[in-house]
Amino acid sequence: MSSQAGDIAAALAYQVKKEIAENYFGTRRELEEEREELLDQGRKIQKAWDQEVLAVLRMMAGLFPDPEKGRALLTLIGQEELTGWNSEPSPRTFSEATGACRLPLTFTSRGKYRALLERLYLLAVERSRKVLEKHGAWRKKISLHNEEVVNFGASFNLTEILSFMKALEGADELKGVLGENLDPRAVPELEQKLRMKVIPSGPQGAFALKPLPELQEIREALRNLAHRSFEEQSKEIRTCLRGGE
Repeated sequence: MSSQAGDIAAALAYQVKKEIAENYFGTRRELEEEREELLDQGRKIQKAWDQEVLAVLRMMAGLFPDPEKGRALLTLIGQEELTGWNSEPSPRTFSEATGACRLPLTFTSRGKYRALLERLYLLAVERSRKVLEKHGAWRKKISLHNEEVVNFGASFNLTEILSFMKALEGADELKGVLGENLDPRAVPELEQKLRMKVIPSGPQGAFALKPLPELQEIREALRNLAHRSFEEQSKEIRTCLRGGE
């Protein structure tokens, strides 16, 4: 091969490697931006679950003067780990509860107390469906993104790209990932640093987003719990109901 032909071949090889490396980092940047957007969506969904669903369940648990019965409620609906609810009910707690949902006309404090618990639970279930629908759509997006990440990792040879980086023009683009020193030998575990990871599709916060049982499934147990609570602490509950009106 002549010297000129060798130069042309080297130039072509360089150009091909340059395009592969630039394509790698360009695609990687797009996937990183998509990842951040999806993680942000996940945080918003988790926040909505806490503020719109768990807040109502905390309110329900706070309507039981006996903390053990509040915990029994959370166990009944599969939310045993839920914390942050007030175990000392007050007229304000009951006022917030009656303000969150409409109650049917009842003539007794017992009936109002039971209806309040049931209506609050229906509200939590209704809100949970909307959040869970968003969560399901988000998980589908996560699945597609993770598939792209896996295909992306299989489409590029990181070792070849790293060996070419010192000669790559426009290397400033890489500093956000690699730091100022672009010599692969000077960056420990560089391939691991560059390798993209899939996004976990599970809960991003402390609580799993799982469907609440329908009211008819727990109605009898909930009424029994409300009945025992009222029997044992009717005076306190009546006082809170009057003060919350």
